[in-house]
Amino acid sequence: MQRRQFIGAPLAFTAAAAAAAVPSVGRAASPVPADDYVTFEDYGAVGDGTADDTAAIQAAINDNPRRQIWATRRNYRLTAALRILHPVELCAAQGGTQLLMDVADRDHVVIGDGTEAGMMASLNVVIDGFTFVPGANAGVSTTGSCIFFNFASFFDIRNCDFYGRYGNQSRSFRGLTLHRASDGFIRHCRLRFFRDDGIHTQGSPHSSNPNPYRTVDVRMESLRVYSCGGHQIYFGPHTGGMFVNDAILLQAGQKPAFYIDSDPVTEDGTNFFIVNVNIEGGETGSRGIVVNKGQSVQIVGGWIGGIVGNGAAVELGAGASSCEINGLKADFCGLIVAGPANSIKNCEISGDLSATVNGIALAASASDTLISGCRIRQFTGAAIAIAKQNGVGPARCVIEGLTLRDSPSVPYIDGADYREGPVVEAIRSDAAAYLGAAASLPLNYGAPFYQVTGGTPIQDISPRNPGRRVVIQAGMNGISFVGNGALQLKGGAANVSVPAFRTIEFFCDGVTWFESGGSR
Repeated sequence: MQRRQFIGAPLAFTAAAAAAAVPSVGRAASPVPADDYVTFEDYGAVGDGTADDTAAIQAAINDNPRRQIWATRRNYRLTAALRILHPVELCAAQGGTQLLMDVADRDHVVIGDGTEAGMMASLNVVIDGFTFVPGANAGVSTTGSCIFFNFASFFDIRNCDFYGRYGNQSRSFRGLTLHRASDGFIRHCRLRFFRDDGIHTQGSPHSSNPNPYRTVDVRMESLRVYSCGGHQIYFGPHTGGMFVNDAILLQAGQKPAFYIDSDPVTEDGTNFFIVNVNIEGGETGSRGIVVNKGQSVQIVGGWIGGIVGNGAAVELGAGASSCEINGLKADFCGLIVAGPANSIKNCEISGDLSATVNGIALAASASDTLISGCRIRQFTGAAIAIAKQNGVGPARCVIEGLTLRDSPSVPYIDGADYREGPVVEAIRSDAAAYLGAAASLPLNYGAPFYQVTGGTPIQDISPRNPGRRVVIQAGMNGISFVGNGALQLKGGAANVSVPAFRTIEFFCDGVTWFESGGSR
């Protein structure tokens, strides 16, 4: 078979077939055409997992810019990083070829040299089909990555496995480290058992001299990231414009599986898109996704569950703003919102009626939050719990169009009773609409109309939130109300009686209920 014929064949052949198809040609004896490929073996690589193939592979990379270089054996032992400073395509049959780093605290591959000139020279690097593993002599690493992107752009990493264990011991430090990396693809890859993060990104600050660049516009799709000791995916300072689609993350411990920590003002941390990401596992109280700092984070679809204890599927920290969670399914865990101007839409959020307390927890700092179109059920506490500071909770929030089930012992929406409290409307629930009279009448959320029976005079109605309007119908023997600071009756009356089956209507400003109508 000629080299030109071989290049046009499907890529999904075995390493053995590739070796059989490639003639044994020494580079010095017979240079190959510039539009064809070479192999590691052409430069003297042995590929038996014992011989040191570092120099041979590096020579193949150095001598062949803009060409395909094929690995045709199973195990290539490395003792130093392979450095790539020009376009090249490294190819292997997926699952059939290993790059074994046999020294601790080393990168397997480094793309770029940290300079702008190096970035421009190394555009369009492709690494396809390799398995990266630690060697028997590697020891436990405290630094180093399988691939270190050191100011790199227009790269494509695909169909690769990154494995941090040797035997049962995690030895490699990180899977992928992106430092000032941009406009690249990482796709159809698996990363497992690293001591630190599976994928770790960061950039450089505006004041950095030379070359202030962030990590930006990298698309990651069809990833499987399992059981890393740090975060499965970490987007650090000076990272933005990232897209993650179709990823499965399996947590290993307490740290959140997915962590975003890039300030939108000082670190360009804006525009993150997380689509159809599934996250499972985690120790008690852990988190699936945390946006500690970041703006315009879109979390669309996906599933998060299996977190032990009272954990959270997503936490939008105080530094997270203008984020949206849309269409997420959270099982046995809730959501936490502390930052301003965030939205939760069309989500299904369910607890376990045991350890999980709240469906959505809003901090006092979570102003301008919109919660719409969600189903929330099976929590031991309130479906939505609103925290207050000095008696005041988050301002200008809207809660609308919710379905709430499995009534707890507290109101479905708890803490909404302050003057700037949320607008709550179009709520449906299984809360009782037929109540016994009480001095403080508890009207849960879920119905605009209640029937009340009993002889106890009603002096207050709870919970109170601004804009809430309720209609109360008297039972067979009628009911009575006592006017006071919490309950203002028409004309300043001290008390009123409502005959059987007649109604009285109240409107709340967040502090006081005002009689506004009825048929009494």
